[in-house]
Amino acid sequence: MNDISEIKENKKKLTVKEKKKFLEELKEKYPVFKKAKPLKIGIFDELWAENPHFTRSELKQIMSFHVNSEKYIRKLVKKNHRYNLQDEKVEELSPEVKEKAIIRMEIIKKFQEEIEDKKKDKQKTAKDPEVDKAQEEKADKTDKAPSSGT
Repeated sequence: MNDISEIKENKKKLTVKEKKKFLEELKEKYPVFKKAKPLKIGIFDELWAENPHFTRSELKQIMSFHVNSEKYIRKLVKKNHRYNLQDEKVEELSPEVKEKAIIRMEIIKKFQEEIEDKKKDKQKTAKDPEVDKAQEEKADKTDKAPSSGT
């Protein structure tokens, strides 16, 4: 790895599509990924050793994508243990991890509600001719406003 371009290529940022594709590969190989169960601490090195076709950077990105998914966070809230690659319970989840997961789920829920509200507002605006008329009148007033004397 003497070549800088080779190092940069190993640090290439994966697209969401690539992350999903690689994650599917892990889900097929390891049920613990498919079930989105909480992973044991230190599982990365074991996973990397068993999957040398991934660069370290790629595997970090795939893992980050997985553990930040809503499904995984939901399992952190529901489950009480962490699991190894063989889908066996290996350690208990700490109360702190569960508390953080609950907070993250609340944030996700709030974000989803905001998106839904924006969609509803957009649909309502598109269907309401009075809103369209008011927007047109406002635009007309802006167009007719005297320019600042330059």
